[in-house]
Order: sequence, then C-alpha cells, then structure tokens
Amino acid sequence: CGESRRWPLRWRLVRDNGLWDQTVTAGKLLRVRTVPAQPSYVVHRVLRGENLTTISRRYGSSIAEIQGANNMGRRTVIRIGQQLRIPSRGK
Repeated sequence: CGESRRWPLRWRLVRDNGLWDQTVTAGKLLRVRTVPAQPSYVVHRVLRGENLTTISRRYGSSIAEIQGANNMGRRTVIRIGQQLRIPSRGK
C-alpha cells in the first residue's frame, strides 16, 4: 500500500526533470516541487437567524474564506437549510 502512494511522486520527479530515458546517478541535481495540502472542510447547515458573520465567528474563519469555499459572490444570500463548506483550521 505504501508503495502505491509513492508512484505519483516518482512520476512528478521524472516529468519535472525530463528523466524519461535516463537513469539517476549520484550527484545529479533534481527539481522537487512541494504539493500543497488539500484543504479540509466542515459542513454547516444554516439555521434560522444565522448569517455569514455569525457562522464565520463560530468556526474561527473569515467571511471571504467561506465565500471562496462555496463559490459565492460578495452579495450572495444564504438560506435556512443551506449546506456550507467551512474551511477548517487544522486544529
């Protein structure tokens, strides 16, 4: 199982360094890109009386982060029962 997780990394190394028909020798410099972590979310169902300000304060997030995670415009109206993805802080 651990072997299969390493294959994407190996292919990125081959692709990024143009190693299609070459072997890697000691001392060869390789470019290695870091892969950003996938964001994780909490799902929140909007209750009566809630707005983006109260929801953002509850989860320690910003209104802009919630809007971005849900592809909302600046003036998007939320509705009771709507499910919102809230970016988690990884605590």
